[in-house]
This record gives sequence, C-alpha cells and structure tokens, in this order.
Amino acid sequence: MHWTSDHTGLFVKRPYYSTGELDHLSEQLITTFLAFRHPHVAFPVATDDLTVLVQYLGATLDASADLSAHEGMIHGVTEFIPGDRPLVRISRRLSANPRDEYRLRTVLTHMCAHVWLHRPGSEARRRLGPLFGGDSRVTYRCAPTTILRAPSSDWAEWQAGYVSGALLMPVSRLRAVIQRFLEREQVLRGPFPVHSPAGQLLVREVMTAFAVSAEAARVRLLQRGVLTEESVVQGQLFA
Repeated sequence: MHWTSDHTGLFVKRPYYSTGELDHLSEQLITTFLAFRHPHVAFPVATDDLTVLVQYLGATLDASADLSAHEGMIHGVTEFIPGDRPLVRISRRLSANPRDEYRLRTVLTHMCAHVWLHRPGSEARRRLGPLFGGDSRVTYRCAPTTILRAPSSDWAEWQAGYVSGALLMPVSRLRAVIQRFLEREQVLRGPFPVHSPAGQLLVREVMTAFAVSAEAARVRLLQRGVLTEESVVQGQLFA
C-alpha cells in the first residue's frame, strides 16, 4: 500500500492497494479472525461471524437500521464520527428478510472493508479539519449498484467491493475450489465466458462453497480473470 493524491476531494491523500495486496491482507484478516473465534477455520463464514467481525474491527453495529431517510435505496452506511467509534448501519430490509441473507453477507463485508481500510484517512481528515471547512465527518452510503460493481474512479467503494469478495471468498480457498472444478470437469483451459456452460457451472460451485450470491461469485471470478465478459476466448492455461 502507498498513499496517493485523492482527486475526489474527500481526503488530501488516499490509500492505494494493488489487487494482490487486497487479496493477501483480506485472507490474513479473515483467517486470523476465524482462528480467534473457532477451533478450526472453515468456509463459508457464518453470517453471525460477519456481524462480530464489524465489531472486532472497532465499529459499532446497528444491524437493523431504518435507512429510509437516505435518498434512493441504501443497503448500508458507514460513518466515521470524530471522537467516537465508526458506526455501521445495515438496512433492516436486509436483516429482516431471510431470502436476503446472501446480500446481507456481502453488505456486512463491504462495511467491514470501509472500517478497516478507510478509518486512517478519516482520522487524517479530522486532524486537517480546517482544510475541509471544519467538516471532518466522513460517511459512506452504499447502494446496490456500488456494493460490488463500483467504478474504479470511485476508489473507496471499489476497494470495499473488492475486499467484500476477498473476505467471503479468500484467494487461496477460491483457487482450491477452482482447481477441484477443473479436475472434476476435466477442463484444462480458461478463462471461461461468463455465460458459457462451464462459466455458469463454476459460478454455482463458488456460490455453494462460500454461501454467496450468483452476482458476488461472478464478480469475484471476473476480477480474478477466471471468467470473462467476452463471448469467445482464446484458450490459455489457467494459473
């Protein structure tokens, strides 16, 4: 990680991580946390563990918040409040509906990423309050469209989206699932077009292994280069 200029104006400097760094750090965090909580580290991570992870990272969690006052559909909010713990609020529309559990898991890990990665920048903003007109509170409002697929120009949401997948589907565990899939299906080459039979089968494999939605599995595999949006791909060995 290194610090670079923040062109959004939110901070003077913002953290830059390569995807390799995010994968490594995320796997280190989730496995250390699970080892602290349980005799054995196993996946998928329990949803209850994800709620504890938010607090383990130093935030206060409101898991059934009324977010209707925010404009548009908001699934989660992370607020950095000067002099207090970060506050994470999850929409009660998610927590109250068992059918939304996969989405809830993604939102919880997305909020974890904000707390974990973006707290130092928020604290620096507080120290430099006069440069920002005295407004040192930082709030991330996360909508369905940005939870997983924020553009890279929205760097904080992009980082949080990437880490969300990396916490639920750690890179070494994901590789093991992919390798078993390749061996079982006797497939030696990739990447696979996302809508191909092999691509769709692999998405379902990842969904089952990590208790995530089809969208979360698909985005993670696209980010890792195992799937491609292209309809025709030149075959190459997958490593």
